[in-house]
Amino acid sequence: MFEAARDPRPGPEAVTAALERHRQLLAALRRLPVGQRQVLALALEGLAQREIAEVVGISESNVAVRLHRARGALRAELEASKP
Repeated sequence: MFEAARDPRPGPEAVTAALERHRQLLAALRRLPVGQRQVLALALEGLAQREIAEVVGISESNVAVRLHRARGALRAELEASKP
């Protein structure tokens, strides 16, 4: 007659997996060179590459290179840590 309502919250395994992934991401971010970490953080804050270049004092092309390398390093490290 009545269907049991499904709990929309994630189960303990999903929470544990998400916390582990978060820990891995933070560790990978800490291992980035400072210049890459800096431009990535500013990009995540919503700054345009031109604005990042002005803040950091580097060219826009250098911002693009650092962002590309940072994203690639994070992607590679997180892919390598997948079970």
